[in-house]
Amino acid sequence: MSIEGQIAQVKKQLNQMDGFRPGSVSQQYNVCGKKECRCKDKKNPQKHGPYYILSYRFDGKNRTEYVNPQYLQMLEARLKNYEAFQQLIQKWVGLEIEKSRQEMTRLSKPRKR
Repeated sequence: MSIEGQIAQVKKQLNQMDGFRPGSVSQQYNVCGKKECRCKDKKNPQKHGPYYILSYRFDGKNRTEYVNPQYLQMLEARLKNYEAFQQLIQKWVGLEIEKSRQEMTRLSKPRKR
């Protein structure tokens, strides 16, 4: 398949994508401030949680958000879509680089008279 055809295919795949987000999800367990709480038991402390945290970088800033457990499945799908999006963009850039190289090579060859 030609480079132009491959680029068209990547564009089509990008156009079909729906819902994506950057980042990763982690679990966090916390200790509260109550003196008599189970999280401060000297023999068997039981921290509160898990709490789910989404961490990502956007617009030059690191960000974190708490995520309600009921949205984890939807969020995981969007994180996976973002990885696919990034791979498609990398593929497109690579194809554009190769297309540009081929064009410059073709234009730099001496013309026959």
